Amino acid sequence: MGTDIHPIVQVRIEEKWVDHEWPSGAGDYDWEATEDSPLATRAFMGLQARNYALFAILAGVRNGIGFAGCKTGEAVEPIAEQRGLPGDYIDKDDTDLGSWLGDHSFTWMTLQEILDWLGWGKPLVKCGMVRMAAKRDDKGRPLEWCGEVFGKDAEDYEHEEWKADLKESVGWFWTATVPYLKSLATDPKDVRLVMGFDS
Repeated sequence: MGTDIHPIVQVRIEEKWVDHEWPSGAGDYDWEATEDSPLATRAFMGLQARNYALFAILAGVRNGIGFAGCKTGEAVEPIAEQRGLPGDYIDKDDTDLGSWLGDHSFTWMTLQEILDWLGWGKPLVKCGMVRMAAKRDDKGRPLEWCGEVFGKDAEDYEHEEWKADLKESVGWFWTATVPYLKSLATDPKDVRLVMGFDS
């Protein structure tokens, strides 16, 4: 079973937090977005994509543990693990679902906290079962792996551990979302993410 993030970007304007309205077309899922797509599109996708390294960093979700408790690597110290919703958070949508932030691990953080997080310079340690004939990147890391293997095909796999760069592991979150969030306010303390998750 997968886990998804449900984030809202807010900007503080005259001491009041206001939900950010994404530019037309940028606030939609575009699974075919490329490096040539507008920054806002890549920023939205960098925030919305199912990226367990990002979930671990932001909120401690799927932090070194995968489906059914399977070990996927070493846990990281998250930026803001389960703080709950901010005391001044107001859901602009008055329906039963509201803006639906998921059903667990609610938290929030400012852009300043994201930028100041000390973990960015540390490696992300991953592990998993890797097919012996697996394709690898230019650093010898597997491109595909799984948490565990059972049955007759298990002999084709071996357990491996490898290190990855954290900024590289969160993809467009670092290269598009963070720069986009920086453009929303002069002070990074005036931009925040409010989020929850569902599994």
